[in-house]
Amino acid sequence: MACLVLGGITVLPLMGIVGWLVYYQAFVRLLINDWLAPAADISPSLIVVDLSTTVLWGSVVLGLLLWVYYLAWVLRTNRLSRWAKAGWSLALCLAGLITMPVLWWRHFWRGC
Repeated sequence: MACLVLGGITVLPLMGIVGWLVYYQAFVRLLINDWLAPAADISPSLIVVDLSTTVLWGSVVLGLLLWVYYLAWVLRTNRLSRWAKAGWSLALCLAGLITMPVLWWRHFWRGC
């Protein structure tokens, strides 16, 4: 059960950042419309930026914590060869958000 929770948490940073990017595109359009509108017609879209940055920074912090966990697991486990450890470490350093779900699927899913 714990490995399923870890798998769900592993996908959250990737989903949060992708969702934030999709939301951010619409937010930029709203912000540009507010800048071009007369002062009396400005909508409260600036308040929404606090929620969007909270989601973004929460995804970044969670992603960094998970990255540290997976990197420590790769370096400390006895289930991987030296070359596999080097490969997973390099993959985590170059594309961590994409590599973490793959690493979970390959090595943690079997223990569930």
